Amino acid sequence: KLWELDGLQQGPILLGDVEASEPWWRKVVPILQERIQRYSATEIRFNLLAVCRNKREHCLSEMGRLRQRSNMLRAALLSHGIDPPEDDGMDIGESEEA
Repeated sequence: KLWELDGLQQGPILLGDVEASEPWWRKVVPILQERIQRYSATEIRFNLLAVCRNKREHCLSEMGRLRQRSNMLRAALLSHGIDPPEDDGMDIGESEEA
């Protein structure tokens, strides 16, 4: 969901839904352009704050999911008597600090 948080309003304003596969900014760009045009004669200052998931944590989670899937596929190949390709040796350090 795409929300507008404006301290001068009574509460959050829902601007629309955003699909998980769609970048949020594609929805917000036309809204921002319209607002900038509407207020450009009287206002030159605009602020934008995006609150989104931690990309590092998301990538580490996705790597773990892919590693798990890879292990399942390797086990399936082995169960059919097929030697899977060598492990790429990629470590997923979920406890590492950035």
